[in-house]
Amino acid sequence: MAMQGWFAAMAVVVASVAAAPPAAADLIAPGTKFVRNQAVIDAGRFDDYCEHSRLIREGDTLEKIAREVYGDPTRVADLLRCNEGLVPEKLKVGATLVLAPKKAPIAGSSEAIGWHFYVGSGYDTLAEADRVFPGVEFRAPRRGYYVVAVDAAHAADFAHLRETDGKQRQPEGWAAALPWLCLTPSVRTHDAIEASSAAETITTTLELREVDASAKGAKRWQVVAGKQERFDEKGKPVVGGWLGGDAGGGPGAARAVALLALSLIGAVGLLALRRRAPAVA
Repeated sequence: MAMQGWFAAMAVVVASVAAAPPAAADLIAPGTKFVRNQAVIDAGRFDDYCEHSRLIREGDTLEKIAREVYGDPTRVADLLRCNEGLVPEKLKVGATLVLAPKKAPIAGSSEAIGWHFYVGSGYDTLAEADRVFPGVEFRAPRRGYYVVAVDAAHAADFAHLRETDGKQRQPEGWAAALPWLCLTPSVRTHDAIEASSAAETITTTLELREVDASAKGAKRWQVVAGKQERFDEKGKPVVGGWLGGDAGGGPGAARAVALLALSLIGAVGLLALRRRAPAVA
């Protein structure tokens, strides 16, 4: 009867673990809370050579935006070039406008100057990655994501690849084959902090850094996770609130504890069965 009770208890634990929601569900350890996780690209010294973006506001005209961004209202043609199909007389408030780089590429440069950036979750193919722009915060995929930096001179090549067999291959395959594509394969997100913290948002700055000055071509560059900052609901910086490492802070914490308990119960049960087994002559 004792062993039957033990098996019944273990069955309850197994059922609980099997029924536990996936990591994306709202499982969280006591004393912690979830926060909004976002990131922003910092293109460093290449910023003026990269495309940016801006939301169209009430009362905007292309001449007004060109004057604001470039200090030159005659650069409307650059805005039209970056926004195919845009009708100047029909600007939609709230729509995203792609801004042409402030500076033209340096003639004869031996390195990539302008960059396009894309972000995808760990399950996304390259065709599913979303484009992001320097200086504009974006929602970071939960449980980690990858970042791709593409030499702007190869933007058309990259778009063609995404439309063709980019759906069948994972980003690592492209990074190995294309010298003008830089891949940061795994950026971890920490979306849980101490419950007592006033923070509601964690912002990670992703920086385009030079990896090896002696390297040749685009592979000498990489996007890396830089500083992380916490902000309250009003956007004011918050100090403290970090959990020690990832201890108890991820959505999978409760699931991990349950699996550990199951392992211990299994070990104890196996030991009990071995002790109760009759000796073999």
